[in-house]
Amino acid sequence: MFYCYALRSQKTGRRYVGSCEDLPHRLYRHNTGQMKATKHGVPWILIHSESFATRREALPRGALLQNRTWPRRT
Repeated sequence: MFYCYALRSQKTGRRYVGSCEDLPHRLYRHNTGQMKATKHGVPWILIHSESFATRREALPRGALLQNRTWPRRT
C-alpha cells in the first residue's frame, strides 16, 4: 500500500506533500527532524492522506496536491 499525504508545519504554517509506503513511520521521521526537507518546520501535522495500491497511482496524485490551492490557516 502506498500513500500520498500532505503535512502542515505548526511552527511555520508551510505545507509539504509527499508519498511513502509506511505513513506512520514517515510522519515520525518528519517530526523528529530526520527528513532534510522538513526538519526546520517541526512539528508537522497530517492534514490529508490517500492510499493507493501502487506507487504509480500515488505519485500523480501527489503532484496534483502540490499544485492545489489550500485553505488558509486561521
